[in-house]
Amino acid sequence: MNRGKILSVAVAVVLLGTSAYLFARNGRHRSTANPPVPIVCESCGKEFYIKSNDAEPICPSCGKSATVRRLYFRCTQCGHLFVAFEFDPEKQMAREPGGGWYPRTECPLDAPCPKCGARTEYVSDVRKLRE
Repeated sequence: MNRGKILSVAVAVVLLGTSAYLFARNGRHRSTANPPVPIVCESCGKEFYIKSNDAEPICPSCGKSATVRRLYFRCTQCGHLFVAFEFDPEKQMAREPGGGWYPRTECPLDAPCPKCGARTEYVSDVRKLRE
């Protein structure tokens, strides 16, 4: 073998080893195609996360079925993060936190910021904001 081939093989081995090391250290890149969904248990009040395609969320604290999902919004002006609505996909009902239930079709698609009243945007992956 000549020196050029040996050098090429050595560079390939180093690059492959570096890639494997970085992958093992950082883990897989979290996909945004299926973001985690914030769920709140009505029995004990604990908030936890599931993948949006999970069949039935079970509360890790009390073990009961929890279906109430939280919709987080962030203010575009002051950056305040808040729960604007909670909804139950099984019953097709929605509510403002602490309020009464009403049909989900009546749930507005936006909510003004409770701090400054400015326009807000829906946050699909709230864990990214909390990290």
